[in-house]
Amino acid sequence: MDIPALRYAVTLAEELHFGRAAQRHYISPQLFERTSRRVTLTPEGERLIAEARTLLDTVDSLTEHHHRRRAAPPTKSSSRRASWDSDSPNAGRI
Repeated sequence: MDIPALRYAVTLAEELHFGRAAQRHYISPQLFERTSRRVTLTPEGERLIAEARTLLDTVDSLTEHHHRRRAAPPTKSSSRRASWDSDSPNAGRI
């Protein structure tokens, strides 16, 4: 579980109500249709989830790329860090 999921779990435990927990986390209850037996996505929810998956895939890919880059041994061309690298002493300077 990641931190946002843990926060949502705590909120759900506090509220004991999916709708109120969703409101506290700015999740629209109109994205889901719920019965006593199952939860399904509304058409609006399906569109949002498709876009969210695309965004999360991009974030995961960028994160993986960054971790691979950091784990790779330095090469002659990468021995100097770019000024935008947050670990660089000159981070943020142009």
